Amino acid sequence: TLKGMLSDGDFDVDLSSGNPHCNFHTTANGKIDTDHYLFALKSEIADLDLTALRLMDITSAGSCTLSASGEIDMVSGSYDVTAGIENLRWTLDDNFYYTDLIDANFVADESHIDATLSNNDFLLDFDSECPLDTLAAKVTDIAGVIARQWNEKYINSDSIRGRLPAMTCEIELGKRNVVQQYLLHTG
Repeated sequence: TLKGMLSDGDFDVDLSSGNPHCNFHTTANGKIDTDHYLFALKSEIADLDLTALRLMDITSAGSCTLSASGEIDMVSGSYDVTAGIENLRWTLDDNFYYTDLIDANFVADESHIDATLSNNDFLLDFDSECPLDTLAAKVTDIAGVIARQWNEKYINSDSIRGRLPAMTCEIELGKRNVVQQYLLHTG
């Protein structure tokens, strides 16, 4: 079922499915201007079975609540986005993953990027003194360099590091998070 409204850039959407293999309810609202977007989204996924939907060959099914909200201004290059996954319960192959909350935050402007991802005792904190488009261009450049070096079977980390903008990326990893659950199952 889809109910929606779009008027003068304001939007409001209510989408739901009672399919036993894709049972969800999603609401979204916000405002869309030419280069400026405000949005909020919440999706309660009661059951999603990617195997039954024939999207995956191995068992991949579960439930969670997804949320996101933010403001994006394409002219100034500023982004302020928060996203979360609550009550994740997921079976992948023969392994079960669970957590109460995964949080992500992303803030960027014309001179700075700050991003965090956290789950219990896991924290990834990224900070760079450059705009997002510059970082994206450098990552694209580095990907080409890595591909060439890979083909030549010679990785020169100094040449890769020299192409990166000034940044810090700190990772704290404990024993109670979905990353550790995944690593435990994959060896």
